[in-house]
Amino acid sequence: MIGLPFAVHISDGVLTWPWLAGGFVLAGLLVAAAMVRVRDEEIPRIALMTAAFFVASLIHVPIPIGPTSVHLLLNGLLGVIVGRRAPLAVLLGLTLQAVLFGHGGFTTIGVNTCVMALPALGAAWLFGTLRVGSHNSWFRAALVVVSILVWTLCLVYSIALFWLSRSTGLNDIAWGSAAVVAFQPAVLLIAAILATTAAWMESRLGHASEFPAGLLVGMTAVLATLVLNAAALLWGGAEDWHTIVLLVFVVHMPIAVVEGVILGFAVGFLARVKPEMLGGLSDDDALRAATVREREWFLGSARSLTVAARKAPPPALLFAIAGILWAAAPVKAHRLDADYRVRPDGKVQVESWFDVGGKAPAGAKVQVFRPDGALLSEGSLDEQGIFVFAPKEAENLKVVVSAGAGHRAEFVVSRDKLRQTAAEGIKPADVDPSPAPTPMIDRSYQFPYKEILSGFGFLLGLAAFVMSWRNMRHLRELKRAQEEAARPTDDGHFTAGNTSCSGTSH
Repeated sequence: MIGLPFAVHISDGVLTWPWLAGGFVLAGLLVAAAMVRVRDEEIPRIALMTAAFFVASLIHVPIPIGPTSVHLLLNGLLGVIVGRRAPLAVLLGLTLQAVLFGHGGFTTIGVNTCVMALPALGAAWLFGTLRVGSHNSWFRAALVVVSILVWTLCLVYSIALFWLSRSTGLNDIAWGSAAVVAFQPAVLLIAAILATTAAWMESRLGHASEFPAGLLVGMTAVLATLVLNAAALLWGGAEDWHTIVLLVFVVHMPIAVVEGVILGFAVGFLARVKPEMLGGLSDDDALRAATVREREWFLGSARSLTVAARKAPPPALLFAIAGILWAAAPVKAHRLDADYRVRPDGKVQVESWFDVGGKAPAGAKVQVFRPDGALLSEGSLDEQGIFVFAPKEAENLKVVVSAGAGHRAEFVVSRDKLRQTAAEGIKPADVDPSPAPTPMIDRSYQFPYKEILSGFGFLLGLAAFVMSWRNMRHLRELKRAQEEAARPTDDGHFTAGNTSCSGTSH
């Protein structure tokens, strides 16, 4: 298997056209509903969370299986903060990722939007429901227990499913056997002990009352995203992608925990400093919370400082988060790159690699087409990602590299380069006498500073444009209302609001 798309961004060429069309239709409906009656004060928040979602794919954790990595999703946090506006933010973020980094695909933007936005909407509803009982200690403990139980059983089930299916080359999935392993009494007992211990530790750490709800919502959002991604691949795949589905579940289990912890701390922090961002509060409650915050801030009492110190994250958790960020590296979009060089002997050397670590897609199919569409040469890449062919004459040649799972790269070999090499003639001293060709192209990765800044600038500029347009519309309506008020009526009176006066002086 080459180029497995472990991330939940489905690439081009993976799904059949009915699913692609249906994805755009459903995504359009979700975005249209999200754009209804957007308030001015919501626009900066949507732009900020879209930028956070856009950058989340740049923080990834390398995995030892395949030439790729997994990255944060943050669709749970997105749903909690922006609520029903989440599909709009997801669509913008995915489009920018596809345009600037080649992350995902253009034909799958609709499906990817649905896969990411539906769990975000579910996260918004679930957090609003669970937050009602967040001040009850037993309810918070139950949330932690459910979170750890669900995650542990999903982890055991996915690992057992992958391991038991290896004997058949992952062609026959052992769904039932994996369920038997996951629900054995010993496994359930261990999961219950872990869940109970986690609930006890959470109560002793003194986290914010919203932390358990955020933990469960963040983990659930990731798991729901994996389920929707699996459904799209299994039912709408152009090929049989069940192997990828198994690996996707296994490698994203740590991401579920990380996102649960991130969302738990985020909602706990926002509940203390700006609870109105979380929704679910009435105007009186938001005003009361703001008054309490101001009182605690200005008084600065010793009790407040003690409580804040007690609620701070434990050193072990801080070290764990720091370790994750230290181990992380810039995500490289899971894109297949390809280029060529004309060798001194006149042959063309094609090289292809994944921009995740520069690994070569050994065995990938290479086709060379002449200007009339005729096939000139065909073969596969070697272990170094190299394919060499001899052109018949100086002409523009189209080279297509297909690495499977939707990974595809195309480029054109310029006839000018071929003519230049032919004019220079063969230089035997420069020709590599070894039978195996060596790479001639620099495959090192360059961090996309320009693309990141472009994405941020686009999002902020789009938000500013929308706000300017809405302000201009409001000003026009205000001016029209003033003109209507100053226009005399048929009986010679002027209208101003609900009052009227005569056009003659008394």
